[in-house]
Amino acid sequence: MFYRQKIDTFIRIYNENIGYIVNINGFSDRITEGSGAVFLAALSREPKSIDVITCEIAQKFIDVEKEILQRDIIDFYEILEEDDFIVSGETADELDHKDKRFSYSNLVPKNIWTDFTPQIQRAQKSTQEYLNEHFKDKPHLMSMQIELTSRCNEHCVHCYIPHENRTIDIEPILFYEVLEQCRDMGVLSLTFTGGEPMLHRNFCDFLHEAKKYDFSISVLSNLTLLNDKIIAEMKANRPSNVQVSLYSLNPEIHDSITRLNGSFYKTRDNILRLI
Repeated sequence: MFYRQKIDTFIRIYNENIGYIVNINGFSDRITEGSGAVFLAALSREPKSIDVITCEIAQKFIDVEKEILQRDIIDFYEILEEDDFIVSGETADELDHKDKRFSYSNLVPKNIWTDFTPQIQRAQKSTQEYLNEHFKDKPHLMSMQIELTSRCNEHCVHCYIPHENRTIDIEPILFYEVLEQCRDMGVLSLTFTGGEPMLHRNFCDFLHEAKKYDFSISVLSNLTLLNDKIIAEMKANRPSNVQVSLYSLNPEIHDSITRLNGSFYKTRDNILRLI
């Protein structure tokens, strides 16, 4: 049997004995401690057989028989799979088939969710309560917002940055240093913003590099500059979400806010391209 985390699932280990797993698009997360954190850390985005996983974990439990250890691992992973965090199967193709990704076309019926409470309660305390208590006296950075550029091709009436001051791009060397620091601190989520982040000449490189560190990536954009190259990079290095500025379904109202003629149709059409 093979196991791997789902494409929308992210894992972090804190202080070596606390495991955190979250499914970004499933609106669910989980805290595990002790052996659970060790079992969680053995998972990856690549399929791993139960025998390989057991051998890795056995190095930390030298006094436990491998058969007993493997049974405990399987039981633990079965719960994670039931709660939609991981997938299992006999082959890599089976894992890919079972990894149902978010799609607007799959929202049938197309209902609006109002309650995101997990159907199965695994703990008395929510992950938010647990993390708040654990990091109360030692704050931990979970998410980071990076302004790739202050430049923007729109001139929105509500923008707080004077347009004549929007002239600065982040230097790539600084961006890559920030990524490494975020990785070392166990940061989970990164948001690319601006200005308009797609104006940065290294936007695709930044997205590619950030996914190498397995961050959950959000992009804040007006989408007017979306092109085939950026779409290809997004397909290859899936951001968890893209937040788009669309101010009205009336083109004249939208363009009066962005003060860029034709911006409504560019934004609307590129939203549809992404979908």
